[in-house]
Amino acid sequence: MPSSISFRVSALAGAAALALLTGVPVGPVGFVEPTGFRAVFRPLQAIGYDLGSKQVSGYFLEQAATCRVTLMVAERNEAGDPAPASPVRLRLTLRPGDVAGLDSAEDRSLNLTCGEAATSLLAESGPRDRLSARQALALRRGTAQLP
Repeated sequence: MPSSISFRVSALAGAAALALLTGVPVGPVGFVEPTGFRAVFRPLQAIGYDLGSKQVSGYFLEQAATCRVTLMVAERNEAGDPAPASPVRLRLTLRPGDVAGLDSAEDRSLNLTCGEAATSLLAESGPRDRLSARQALALRRGTAQLP
């Protein structure tokens, strides 16, 4: 099985295992191209994005009225390429309205915004300058707006 496929399967398997332990349903993992995409995720729903040469997958949980986000960041690997370096796990705790941003060297970015009562997570992908400006605006307002 090519490494990029096993990475995606691992992300879904991890989310599914957590869902079985907690009884929360998990959605299908979906990797989207960074073309200015917005999606709202629920707890334990698998999150997956391609950001240029990087691949991001993970999930979030509501815990103590915060979004506890766990992401794995790895090099994208095409079929036949040598195995990529090991992924990095990123753990974030966001209060409702907080925005975290991830940027790639290829001018692709991903913003994650914790929703009201930490029951949802807004993910936006697109050009770094646009998403950086949205994050700065949310900081000035003191809160981010979910669709």
